[in-house]
Amino acid sequence: MKKSKVLSLFLSMHILLGVSAQEVKTKVTELTAYKTESGITRTGSSSLLVGEQHIVFIGLPSEFDLSTIQISSNPPIQILDIKNAQRIMEHDSLKSKSIALESKIQAKVERITDREAEQDILKIEEKVLLQNTQFGGSESGLPSDRYQQNLAFMSQKLNALRASKALISKDLENLRRDLNQLRFQQMRISLKRQKVDRIIEVKADVPKNGNYTFEIKYLTANTQWRPTYEIKVDRLTAPIQLKMKALLFQNTGEDWKDVKTELSTADPKRGNQLSPLNPFQLHFGNPAQNQTQTYYPPASPNEYLDILKGQLRNARTGEAIAFASIALFKNRQLIAGGTSELDGSFSISNKQNADLMQISYLGYQALNIGLNRTQLYYALDMQPINSRLSEVDIDFETNRDMQVESSGIMSDSYIQNMPSRSVGKDSYSSSSKEISRLSIIKREETKLTYEIKRNQSIPSDGKEVSMPIRDFEVKAHFTHLAHPELDDKAYLFASIPNWEDLDLLDGDAGLYINDQYMGKTIINTQIASDSLKIAMGRDERVSVKREPIAVAQKKSLLGSTIKEVRQYKITIRNTKMDAINIEVLDRIPLSTDAQIEVKVEDILDGKLNTATGIISWNKTVAPGATLEIVFSYSVKYPKGKTINLPR
Repeated sequence: MKKSKVLSLFLSMHILLGVSAQEVKTKVTELTAYKTESGITRTGSSSLLVGEQHIVFIGLPSEFDLSTIQISSNPPIQILDIKNAQRIMEHDSLKSKSIALESKIQAKVERITDREAEQDILKIEEKVLLQNTQFGGSESGLPSDRYQQNLAFMSQKLNALRASKALISKDLENLRRDLNQLRFQQMRISLKRQKVDRIIEVKADVPKNGNYTFEIKYLTANTQWRPTYEIKVDRLTAPIQLKMKALLFQNTGEDWKDVKTELSTADPKRGNQLSPLNPFQLHFGNPAQNQTQTYYPPASPNEYLDILKGQLRNARTGEAIAFASIALFKNRQLIAGGTSELDGSFSISNKQNADLMQISYLGYQALNIGLNRTQLYYALDMQPINSRLSEVDIDFETNRDMQVESSGIMSDSYIQNMPSRSVGKDSYSSSSKEISRLSIIKREETKLTYEIKRNQSIPSDGKEVSMPIRDFEVKAHFTHLAHPELDDKAYLFASIPNWEDLDLLDGDAGLYINDQYMGKTIINTQIASDSLKIAMGRDERVSVKREPIAVAQKKSLLGSTIKEVRQYKITIRNTKMDAINIEVLDRIPLSTDAQIEVKVEDILDGKLNTATGIISWNKTVAPGATLEIVFSYSVKYPKGKTINLPR
C-alpha cells in the first residue's frame, strides 16, 4: 500500500477517535497454556489526563477471541465503551530491503530493454541480408569465383546473425525469469510491510491526571501443550530418574518473549456444565448418534475409524512382538493407548479420530504412522536395534518380598494392570524424592497448574519448545513376565507404587538404561492400577522354555468318546547374578461346544482364571538356578470328530 494511503487511513482513525486519542502499546507478559488454547496477559502503560479519554491499545495479534477480553488498570478507571478495529501499518525494518529489491528490478528491466533492442537490430540486419541475396553467376556479370566468394560471405554472415539472435533469446529468457523471482520477493515483502494490526478502542472516564498501568487478558487459539517424560535407569537397584517436561507450540503470528508461563490441565473449550439427560424415544429412522461423541462429530458414518487393528512382528525374524506400547495422538495430544497382545495383535478404540499412531518397544525402532480414514488394519514390521538388557541386573534384596497376584486378563490394558506387589500407602518421601522443582504446582479440585519458574520465549513458528517441569528419583520394584508358549525370553517391568502422588499426566516417555536409548513407551494414567507399570524390554539372561511331555500324549478309546491328555513342562533358567521374581503365564483351551469337555488335571500351585483359561505361577528363581513347572489338562470329545488341539 502506498504511503499516502496509509497516512490517510491513520488520519481518518484520528478523526474517528478525536484528537485526544491516546495510544498504549502492549506486550505479552504472562501466559496460561491450556490443552488447545492459551490465556494471554498483556501489559502497557501511559499518562492520562483527567476526564473522558479515548485510549487505543496497539500491538495486538490479528486473531484472538474478542468475547474473552478483560481490561483493567492501576489506578482504576471507569471503562465506558470497548470497540475493536484494525489498521494497516508499514514495517520500516523492511524498507531498506524493499528499496534494494526495487533497484535490482530496475536494473533487470533496463538490461532486458537493451537486449530486446539488440535483438531487433539483428532481425533488421537478417531481413536486409536476405533481400540482397538476388545475384547470380553469368547473368549478373560476376565471375564464377567472385560469385562463390559472395555466396560464402552471405552464408557466414547469416549464420553469425542467427547465432547472435539465439544467444540473446536465451539471455532474455534468463533475465525474465530472474525478474519474475525478484517481483515475487518484492510482493512478499510488500505484504509483510503492510501489517494488519488489531487495535482495541476504549472510551474511559479517568479520575485524575497520572500514569496508568493497563492489563489486558484474552484467550487465543493456535496454541497447544503436551507432557512428555524421560526415564533413566543406571542400575535396577537404584531409584529411577524421572524427568517430566512440557512441549508447547504456538502459531498466533506473534513471538512471545521472556513470558511468565503456566501450564494448566483445564480445557475451557469443554465448558463446565454437565449436559442434561433427556428422555429417549424410539422411532423408525437412522441410528441415533452417541451423545458423548458430540465434541468430535463425524461428517459421515464412515469418516472416522472406531477401531484400529493390526499385527506387530520382528522385521528380521518374523516373530510376534508382544507388549509393544501403542499410542494414538490427535493434534499432538495423547488420546488413547494400549499394548500388543501375545501374538503381536492389537485393537484400540479410535472414536476421537486420531491422526497419528506411535508404536514403540524397547530394542526396536519406533514407528510413527499417519492415520487415514480408510485403512482398518495395519500389518507392521519393527526393526530391531542393537540393544539388550543383558548387562542389567536386579538386586534380590530389593525385590525378594514382592508378592504377585494374577488377574489373568489379556487385553489392551494388560500391561498397565499387570499384577504387582500389594503396596500400602507409604508417605510421599518414601516412594520418591524430588531432585529439583522446576515449577510450582497448584492443585485445585478439578485441575493442575504448573507454574514454570523461569520465564519462557516461544516463537510463533509452530515448533515445540521444551520446558522442564520436575525431576524425580522414584523407587521402583522390578519383576519379570513370561509367556513361554509364544516367546522363550522373559520381559522385564518396573512398577512404581504411589504414582498418583507424583501428579503425572498422560504422555510419551523416552527410556534410557545405562545412558543407552532403549525406545519409547507411554505413561497412561487412565488405565494404571495401584502401581504404574513401565515395560523395559526382553531380558536376554532369563530364558523360559515350554515343551510337551511325550509320555502324556495318549488317547482313550473307551465308549463313544475320545480323551486326550496334554502335559507340558516349563523350564525357567536364570543366568543373572541375582535372584528374580517372575510371573509365568500359560493357558488351557476353552470349550465352545457342549460336546467338548475340558478338564484341568494338574496345575500345581498355579492360579486358574476360569473365564480366560489363563494359568499363572509366581516364582522366585535363585541366581544361576533352573526351575521347572509341570501342568496338564485333558479334552474329551466324540469319536469321528476332529478338533484343533495342539500336537
